[in-house]
Amino acid sequence: MLDIKLVKEYPERIYGTFQGRQAVLQVVDADVVKEIAIKEFTSFTNKRNVLNENSFITGHIAALKDDHWKHVRSTITPTFTSGKLKQSLSLINVFAQILVIVTFTLAGFT
Repeated sequence: MLDIKLVKEYPERIYGTFQGRQAVLQVVDADVVKEIAIKEFTSFTNKRNVLNENSFITGHIAALKDDHWKHVRSTITPTFTSGKLKQSLSLINVFAQILVIVTFTLAGFT
C-alpha cells in the first residue's frame, strides 16, 4: 500500500520500501506505470511471490512466472486490442450498472 507521506516526500514519484525482508519499488507516476505495465510488460515476467502456493490466486496472470507467464500473455493479448475493447464497452457498462444496483441493494441503500 502506498504511504501518502512517502509520495509527498519523493516528488519524482518513484521510491523504494521494504515489506519485511522484501525490497519493493513503489511507482506512483502514471506515465511510468503505463510504461512498465504496457510498453515494457514483457520485461517484467516475474512478479511478487504469492504467500500460499496452493491458493487459487497462483493461477492469476500477475502471479504467473517465466515461460508460463509468457505463454498465457501471448494467448490472451489478442483479446484486449483497442477495437475489441471498444466493441465490449456497452456490455461492460451494462454489467457495471447491474453491479452497482446489486451492491447498493445488498448494502440496504435502496
